[in-house]
Amino acid sequence: MSQENRFQVNLAGMIDILSNHLYSDKNVYVRELLQNGTDAIRARRLWDADFDAGEIQVELLPDQATGGKTLRFADNGIGLTADEIEVFLATIASSSKGEKNFGDSAEQSFIGRFGIGLLSCFVVTTEIRLLTHSAKTGTVLEWRGNGDGTYAINELPRSERPEVGTTVYLSYKDDIAAADFAEVHEGLREYLFQYGACLEVPIYLKDQRKRLWINEHSNRVGSLADVQALSRNEVLQLGRTLFGAEEMQSLQDYFILHNDSGNTFALAYVIPYAVSTHSRKLHRAYLNRMFVSDEVEAVMPDWAFFTRTVIWTQELQPVASREAFYHNEALERVSQELGHSLKQQIKAMPEKQLQRLLNTHYLAFKALACEDSELLQFIYPHLSFRTLNGEE
Repeated sequence: MSQENRFQVNLAGMIDILSNHLYSDKNVYVRELLQNGTDAIRARRLWDADFDAGEIQVELLPDQATGGKTLRFADNGIGLTADEIEVFLATIASSSKGEKNFGDSAEQSFIGRFGIGLLSCFVVTTEIRLLTHSAKTGTVLEWRGNGDGTYAINELPRSERPEVGTTVYLSYKDDIAAADFAEVHEGLREYLFQYGACLEVPIYLKDQRKRLWINEHSNRVGSLADVQALSRNEVLQLGRTLFGAEEMQSLQDYFILHNDSGNTFALAYVIPYAVSTHSRKLHRAYLNRMFVSDEVEAVMPDWAFFTRTVIWTQELQPVASREAFYHNEALERVSQELGHSLKQQIKAMPEKQLQRLLNTHYLAFKALACEDSELLQFIYPHLSFRTLNGEE
């Protein structure tokens, strides 16, 4: 007689997979905490139409007794009930998205999908302490999870966390615990900006004197209309801020792109110097306003290698690490549609701007014109060709 059995999960093995194989950067735990806080605030806004004051507060605390450091990460989102803690924190690969009964359109606004995000915190700590006050039940619960796979849940008096929301405490281990406080604080600021620069929820990092508003410019990129309303100088400065690369400091030209559905839009910045047609096509992508990667390639067509593009999307499917997108029909469609939008923008360029673009990237446009007869007819009068008599 056959007997039904269940798989046993080795949590230590799972953590090793997360830290050494799934995620390319151990600091991805910052993204996962931002994800949880942002999704909780979005959920509370859907649950309570009068709530519009969501924010995330982050603080690095010194441990005077051990000389270590503790991260305090708090949001005023919807909080968790006891049942939700069991499902979303104590069950690996259980995602909170799609479980809240807000409908399909609302579900798209959530970031997390795989239910493994909080485990990434064990890469930098041996214990996760979570305090949560549920907007639904009004109860305050404490969840303590350990790296050995055990956890405990306790109900606490409301005075322990009077306001609705969730606070996570991580006591850093190893190299982070021993590092200089100012160095860890600055690194935390950089990672909060990297992952949260475009999130609509205000993110504050507290230092000894004041609160630093990490993403104060995020309201400028919430939609295609927001980007289109920016001045030229604001768009150029946004590119310099997000990319931070030295070559982006001399930006002059850009294109505002969008696809047919309107669920993906982009800023394609023209690289201000000639690049090889074989160079890597690196672009920066955000999914539901959360940073995915600055090494995304396939989301733009290969011939657009003369641009560094910032893409905001709600429709592409991330891989489990959320550091790239699945290569599927949706990605191919979006790439083609953004490419078409770029061609249309090139055709609409003023004469002087177009000539500057062609002079810098003439090899790219000659290659592109070979594949697109309509574009060839448009740019042919502006292209130079080498002959026996020189360049004409």
